[in-house]
Amino acid sequence: MMDVSRITSQHEGAKEIVSSLSRLAGGTEYLRIHDTPIIDIILLKAILAWDRSAGEGIEGQFTQFAESIMYDLYQITHFKVSLKISDDESVHWDCISQTFEEFKLTSLAMKKKGKKCDCFGAGLGNGRKCHCLKIEHLDKHSQLSNEAISLLLARHVFNRRVLNLLGLPLPARKGIYSLNNALEHS
Repeated sequence: MMDVSRITSQHEGAKEIVSSLSRLAGGTEYLRIHDTPIIDIILLKAILAWDRSAGEGIEGQFTQFAESIMYDLYQITHFKVSLKISDDESVHWDCISQTFEEFKLTSLAMKKKGKKCDCFGAGLGNGRKCHCLKIEHLDKHSQLSNEAISLLLARHVFNRRVLNLLGLPLPARKGIYSLNNALEHS
């Protein structure tokens, strides 16, 4: 994974976001465009956003870092991931409802014990080589905007504080929480 330690050592929230993004994308091993991990592409843009906003202070830089990641999350939906769990059954990853790491755990639990290969290690030098995991990058266009797709994926990467910082409604809320809103309702 791209070295973001310069940023994560300065801001704990950035460290948490990078960790959550890694869980969503399955680290650097699986989701790749032309041998470049999608997580590195997203983080490179976020690092540039952090550096461009150096004059805004650490919280301003963090906001720019988080916004950059937020608006690139849609790229994860351009991957079609399936795992063959038996001769006539496959499961597919739905990145909106689960992270790649969650998919990995649930699909391995479903997989029949007959095969002796490590589907998620295939091609990585671990275990016996097999071809039960299939990952394709698709140049697809959704009826939803990239921004809307990113908003759907945001819950996997950002905590409530960051969602509020980015001006997004919190889960199960109609509006953005702010001190002004709280005072109006009192």
